[in-house]
Amino acid sequence: MVSGFSAVDRAGHPERFEAYLDLTARGLAAMKHYIVAAHDVAGSELVLDIGCGTGHDLDLLADAHIPALGIDPSTQLLEAAQRRLQVGRPGAPLLRAAGEAIPLRDACVGGCRIERVLQHVADPALVLSEAVRCLRPGGLLTVFEPDWSSLRITSDAFDSDASWLVRVKQPEIGRALWELVERAGCDVVDRVEELSVWSSLDLAERLISVTAGLKRQVDRGLMSTEEAAARLAEQEDRDRDGRFRATTVKVLICARKV
Repeated sequence: MVSGFSAVDRAGHPERFEAYLDLTARGLAAMKHYIVAAHDVAGSELVLDIGCGTGHDLDLLADAHIPALGIDPSTQLLEAAQRRLQVGRPGAPLLRAAGEAIPLRDACVGGCRIERVLQHVADPALVLSEAVRCLRPGGLLTVFEPDWSSLRITSDAFDSDASWLVRVKQPEIGRALWELVERAGCDVVDRVEELSVWSSLDLAERLISVTAGLKRQVDRGLMSTEEAAARLAEQEDRDRDGRFRATTVKVLICARKV
């Protein structure tokens, strides 16, 4: 599921992506509110949400009375965002556009947020460059991304490294954020690291598709059928006993345009 966000409109079944974003919005609620508070304190006049998806964060910005503009390359997700934002209040403006080529003039927004977008793009530096171009001097940039190379699933019999389960274009983007943001022309003012802990195999299946990941390893000849079955059986046993644990690190960078 995670990897499908590189091309949502071509993947089909948009309801699956909407359900995934609903699920993760609940799990990431604390960090999402932190980001809104950061833009509120910074006095961001207009916040550009790059990769706004189904509009969860535009909704939070509206709750804080922060004007926002959402862009996303997916027509399907923008339609879902429009439906969400029409409930109870005037919606934020939405624009179909990719982060690599934002159709806005220079220095036109007071803040910019990017969340779980750079992991899916071919050139994160280009997206950051476009974001900073649109940001006024002194404006706040917030970028929140996972470091999938840190993904671990506790095991008594096998290596706990599970980073190979996740297929995204930039699996290590979380750990590279600070340097990338500075190269784009910003000074980092805050870095927050969040450890996500999943205590349910069902949740891990919905977030990273453990079974499908094991099958890929077998299909590639990187794991035997017997080992894949044994790995899955162990985690099912641990899950039944309440001992399933998967962890991964996510990183938030807050920075100001120089």
